[in-house]
Amino acid sequence: MMNLDQLWLSDKYLKSISSIENEVKLLSLDIFDTLIFRSCAKPVDIFLKVGEKAQKEGLSKYTPFEFQQLRILAEKVAREEKKKSINSTEVSLEQIYEHMPFDINTSNRIKEIELETEIESCYVNPSIYSLIKYFSGKNIPIVLMSDMYLSNEQIKKILINNGFEMNYISNILVSNIEGGSKEEGFLFKILMNLFPDIEKQAILHIGDNYMADVVAAKAAGIRTIHYKVIPSTINDVFSFEQVRFGDLLPELLSLRKLAGNIQNYSADEEFWFRFGATVLGPFLSIFADWIIDLCIKENKKYIYPLMREGHLLSEVISKALVYRKEQLIVRPLYVSRKATFYSFIEHIDTKFFEQLFKGKNDFVRLRNVTVYNFFEMFGITNLDVIKEFSQYYDELIENSNNVMITKETSLQEKLLQMLSNEIIIEQIKLYVEQKQRYIEEFLLQTIRDPSSSVTVDIGFRGTTQFFIDKALSRYTSGLTHVIAMGTQSTTEKMLLGLDIRGFLGNAGENIDIIYSIKRSPEIFEQLLMGEEGSTIGYLRDQSGKIDPIIANSMYQPKEIHWKKICAEGVKTFQFLWYHLINIKPQLKNEVFKRKREIAKILTRVIEMPTMEEAINLGELSHEDNFGSQYVRKICNDSDINLLDKLGVNTYISFTSHGWEYGKSYWPQGVVTRKYPFYLYSYYLKQRNHGSYVIVFNEMISRVREMGYREIAIYGAGEAGRHLLKLAILHGINVKCFIDSNKKLWGKRIEGILVKSLKEAFDDGINVFVVGSLAYYKEIKNTIIDTYSRKNKIPKVFTAYSLEE
Repeated sequence: MMNLDQLWLSDKYLKSISSIENEVKLLSLDIFDTLIFRSCAKPVDIFLKVGEKAQKEGLSKYTPFEFQQLRILAEKVAREEKKKSINSTEVSLEQIYEHMPFDINTSNRIKEIELETEIESCYVNPSIYSLIKYFSGKNIPIVLMSDMYLSNEQIKKILINNGFEMNYISNILVSNIEGGSKEEGFLFKILMNLFPDIEKQAILHIGDNYMADVVAAKAAGIRTIHYKVIPSTINDVFSFEQVRFGDLLPELLSLRKLAGNIQNYSADEEFWFRFGATVLGPFLSIFADWIIDLCIKENKKYIYPLMREGHLLSEVISKALVYRKEQLIVRPLYVSRKATFYSFIEHIDTKFFEQLFKGKNDFVRLRNVTVYNFFEMFGITNLDVIKEFSQYYDELIENSNNVMITKETSLQEKLLQMLSNEIIIEQIKLYVEQKQRYIEEFLLQTIRDPSSSVTVDIGFRGTTQFFIDKALSRYTSGLTHVIAMGTQSTTEKMLLGLDIRGFLGNAGENIDIIYSIKRSPEIFEQLLMGEEGSTIGYLRDQSGKIDPIIANSMYQPKEIHWKKICAEGVKTFQFLWYHLINIKPQLKNEVFKRKREIAKILTRVIEMPTMEEAINLGELSHEDNFGSQYVRKICNDSDINLLDKLGVNTYISFTSHGWEYGKSYWPQGVVTRKYPFYLYSYYLKQRNHGSYVIVFNEMISRVREMGYREIAIYGAGEAGRHLLKLAILHGINVKCFIDSNKKLWGKRIEGILVKSLKEAFDDGINVFVVGSLAYYKEIKNTIIDTYSRKNKIPKVFTAYSLEE
């Protein structure tokens, strides 16, 4: 189990401190988004909660959204007025509320509500806290500082109410109290004046804001670490989630980001850990908690994850029981559709096989099953009669109707002729009856007390669960089945008496979200598996016990290694999840209300993967385990060939109906590998209709298509910053910002230097992208005129036109 007091040693951004710790004589820390995290997506989301509480108390006539907008505007106006009066933008919470449309008494109470809400929504970053404890133990003074409207005492109150020991801290420096900010360098001057005997080089400052915590600290001569846990990049999973669905699980956003950075893996391995920590970990951790709650409520004592996808589930549930100090028992149940499907067979005749061959059986699909695999499944490999099919052993059953043995007879027809033979039918019946006995005995010896037991699986149709109940049909089992998500198919089985529950949805609930996962589950299935092969049957040993027959694993060592790293990411998130809900127990109920959002985290991976996800996850192999030995990569060359043949739009439409259409496991992964920005652009247009973000994305796409890989962005405002993010996403290097505002020259925005147009010309910059919609013509003409006077012709891209 992880150690909270040593967490900083595994923190991607902090662990390097161990090599310089003896040189550090003073530790300085930013507060918000460094020491303190919030359980919301954006700081202004706090104001929505304040508005809601104020409305409930009868203090505000405004909706929560209206209140939020008023609060944002009031702060802006307060800063503007302060700027006019004393040339400073630093304001206090009290000064902000002077501009809110409430009387004094109401304002005072709402201010209290805002502070209470901050306390509820904030929690101490355990990684930074472990660093504080370590340096405090070395008697190193520690100072907190923030560019913030809250006072020292208000910040202390937030910290103390979140379990922080203030005796670790020497001072708190806040911009609105001191009269100047970190970004201006003012707070760093005060810091050095407070500790005149400590050399600048012996001070270490850590913070999330590049300009305030890195650039300004360096300008003051102070060593700094950019703590980039909370800031998102445009190509990370959180930005992609925002484009596809908006905010997902805001209560856990900061925790997911932290979990993804608590690791010690190489660059090649880091992806697998991050995916486990930020995507799979939240789903599995919350699912495990839900399962345990259900078991306690219904007095279930035994939990049986279905193998082999149950491998990681078993570990996560077992750890959850340890964290929660519960005494439930977790045991793997070695079953599969291949091993248990015999239990549903009641009548064996030619009609049965005809339905099986034509895919009309409601419970079994012979996908990637060869003719010889089929003979093995029904125990007739020892009969001489099958030898006449030897040249067709490798043909797939699903294609057998298209394979002609003679001009008049297909392979499928010939097989059905053979299977009409009464001797063969009798042998098959005996074989199936033996399989049914083995399945029944295995389940009875494994599940000792069905009425006190639950099985656990990912989903989706409840077929294996139905087979298990069928095998136990001679007994009143009382067995409960739990799946993460279920389609409409579970409804029919529930009507027949199957007790099956769904976490993220069942019987078709939330199918609009779940469908994509059900269509392409292979990624998640593979990551949940361990090293073991599939359960392909059962055998009686010498003692009379029934043992599962486990197929040889067909996965390469590197894939097993990737899965283990991913599992470590899952466990890291789970560790932090239990730390958080122990100190913020109300969060668990809030998260449980957001099951659609939990599902959307998984759905986004399928529908709109990042390039990194498409490349890495597409390299996993998938093995169909229903009687076949078919293994292939989730994304392979045949998928690309089909994409090239059909074109991207037709390919996505054609393959969306299921694996049978094109035999592509993960169509969106294939598309992203070939066209990295296609799905991003598609969903960007859907969610941001009419937004300048769309036209900017199309403009940057044109830049890339024309072969340019280095640009300058004209305009250093909000639009220009969006352009920068889009350029990074498309792999285009931004050399600098250009702006007509002289006050910005020489400064950095998002780490990019701001220059004058003349300086850009002198530096040989020749390709410009205009970050403005309102003044694009004027800016374009300014650039062209400036360069034409020097007999140069620049390349100027705007949202509406292109000069070549």
